Amino acid sequence: TSYCGDARTRAMEREAGAAAASGEPAADRRSCVALVAAGRCPENNMCYFQKAESDCYVPGKDLLVPPPGFEAPAALRFLNAELDATPRTKLLFFGGAIEYQLETICSLNHNGGLTPPDDLGLATLACPWYSGGVRQTVYRMYRDDPRFEFLSVGRDVLSKEGSAYMQGVARSHFCLSPYGVGYGTRTKGSIVGGCIPVIIQDGIKVEWEDDLPMEEFSVRLPSAWIYRLPETLEALVASGRAETMQSHLRCVWPLFWWKPPLGRALRMTACVLAARASGLQQPKLDLGACTVQCTPSSQPWSIHRQRSSSGGGEGAV
Repeated sequence: TSYCGDARTRAMEREAGAAAASGEPAADRRSCVALVAAGRCPENNMCYFQKAESDCYVPGKDLLVPPPGFEAPAALRFLNAELDATPRTKLLFFGGAIEYQLETICSLNHNGGLTPPDDLGLATLACPWYSGGVRQTVYRMYRDDPRFEFLSVGRDVLSKEGSAYMQGVARSHFCLSPYGVGYGTRTKGSIVGGCIPVIIQDGIKVEWEDDLPMEEFSVRLPSAWIYRLPETLEALVASGRAETMQSHLRCVWPLFWWKPPLGRALRMTACVLAARASGLQQPKLDLGACTVQCTPSSQPWSIHRQRSSSGGGEGAV
C-alpha cells in the first residue's frame, strides 16, 4: 500500500527479472489489480518520485485501500471509554509536519526520483508543493483562531496509544486530512479516532472513496475553499449534520482497520472485487443496520464482528 503503486512496481520488476531468466514472458503491470493508498500519481512535481504512467491508480481496475498505521486499540475512540467521553471543544485539529522542510524516506530512483544517502536512508526536501500547500495554508490562516488546534509531531508518535495526537483528534469535531509525500494517512487516523476527516486533496482520491459513500462520514473540499473552512464546518455542527456523520464513523471504522480481530478491511477488499465481478459499481452500505452487501445475491454482513454466545469466534454475519 505505497503511493502510486510503488510496491507493485517493485514486485513486477522482480517478476520480469525472473521471467527473463526463465525465458517466459512477464506479466504486464497494467493488467494487474493494484492495492494503492492514493488515487493519483502527480506529475511534474519535485516533491514526488516520478513513476511510469502504468504505476498510477486506474479507476475501475485498481483498489483504493486504507494505508497501514493508526491501529493501536487503546488509541481507538470507540474502544477507549476515556477517549469516547472526551468533549468536542475544538472545531478542527491537525497534527504533523507543517513547514516546507520535510525529512522523508525516499524510494528507488525512478525517472529522476530522489535517492537518499546510503548512510542515512533519508533526504531533506525543501518543497513548497509538499502536501499540496494545504496544511501550510490552513496553519497560516487559522493558527490564531481558538477553534483550531495544531500540534507539531513527528511520524513516530502519530499512533502511539494515549498520545497527544489522538487526544487532539478526540476533542475535535473535524480533522484536517491533506496528503503528505505521495499519500496521506490522516483520513484513516481521523475515522478510527471518531473525528470527521476534512479531505483537501485536489485531484487525489483517498481510501475506499470509489466504493463507499464517503460524504456520509467525511467532508471533501477543494483547496480554493480553505478561506471558507470555518463557516463551512460551523454550519455542519449547527445543523446537526456533524453529529450524524460522527455516528456513521462509529459504524464504518472497522472497514478502515486491517489487524484482526477488529479489522474488516480485508473482507471489504474481497467485497469490492465481488461487487465489480457482479456488475455493481460498489457494495451496498446500510448505515442504519451497519452492514455491507457485496452482490445482489449475497447476504449482508455485519461490519462489527459478532461473537457467539460461548465467547468463541465470529458468529453469523
